[in-house]
Amino acid sequence: DLALGKHAELIGELEGLVVSMWTEAPHRRRGLGNRVMDAILQWCRARGIRRLTLHASGEGRPLYERFGFRPTNEMRLELAPGDAPAGEPWRQP
Repeated sequence: DLALGKHAELIGELEGLVVSMWTEAPHRRRGLGNRVMDAILQWCRARGIRRLTLHASGEGRPLYERFGFRPTNEMRLELAPGDAPAGEPWRQP
């Protein structure tokens, strides 16, 4: 098995998350990104993963678009231990 990214369950379906994929500058434009993304997609299809998410840089965006990725808008919040308990409105100091 390839350990490519992570997966989670979202609304009853598996979802893949591709994290930290890049090519060092001297090795770009040689098809390496295409080969890695192709392997990721094959791995996901073999496991029934139908949705993939990643954060693309401006340079990487054309690669992912060629594979059919569409832009989305995501936001993330990481709570530290001791932050407001669940269910309470967020309070700023």
